[in-house]
Amino acid sequence: MARPDLFKTKTKVNQIPVDAYLTRIHLEKEDTSLAFLKKLQKNHLYYVPFENLDIVFRKRLDFNVGRFFKKIVTKKRGGIGTELNLLFYHLLVGLGFDCCLVSARIYNNDKWGPDFDLPLVVSRIDGTNYLTSVDSLSAIIEPKKLIPDSIQLDYNRYFRFVRDPDENFILLKSADSINFQRVYQFEMIPKEIIQFLERYSYFYESEDSPYFQKKIVFKLTKEGSIKLTDTSIQIVERGIETNIPLLHDDHFASKLQEHFGLDYEKLFRERLDQ
Repeated sequence: MARPDLFKTKTKVNQIPVDAYLTRIHLEKEDTSLAFLKKLQKNHLYYVPFENLDIVFRKRLDFNVGRFFKKIVTKKRGGIGTELNLLFYHLLVGLGFDCCLVSARIYNNDKWGPDFDLPLVVSRIDGTNYLTSVDSLSAIIEPKKLIPDSIQLDYNRYFRFVRDPDENFILLKSADSINFQRVYQFEMIPKEIIQFLERYSYFYESEDSPYFQKKIVFKLTKEGSIKLTDTSIQIVERGIETNIPLLHDDHFASKLQEHFGLDYEKLFRERLDQ
């Protein structure tokens, strides 16, 4: 059966304040191009962290792009991958990029997760499709050209796409360009935003969710990365990794403010006021 044209059945979007979003990621508006797409993805990873604090604080689920915008842009927070990529998709559409959403399964514990694990954005530029994601945990810093069996260097990592027997794409990553690990599996069929609600609800409300028990705040930096959890902070700078144990919530709160500019007590009070 013929697959639908990705860009004739684009996901519907609501308009968002693009200028405010660009200010959030320290960029100015440009004409659509691959160079601009690279800047958008990279700066998003530098300035908008992955974080699951709303889930840990048991905040009420609200699957709404307007709420995502208020949280990530207005309040200068971060979010989980679903929130980050759905909002980034709205930014790209608002800037005039030709793009759509596809659904990825994430490879974890030696098996593929369910469909709608993560929305990914496919953008078409000059007739070529590129995969983009601002879920910093995946560490794809630049858009990836959707061409099978071609190794693509991404700073200190290598990526390539292969096709499975059902013609789905599988994204692989490697530290040495020889030994590759699975990252995502996805089919080139456009999805609607509402289709990600069920899986998003699982992440927010299920005690089996990987984000339910442990606080995670993570972002890339120009020198490496910073990852903050309940028990430690890991700083990677120019290939050198430093791990500092955290002994109590006050220590976590201090590091959250220092490295991510977030007020832990304020976030906790917001949870109580909902």
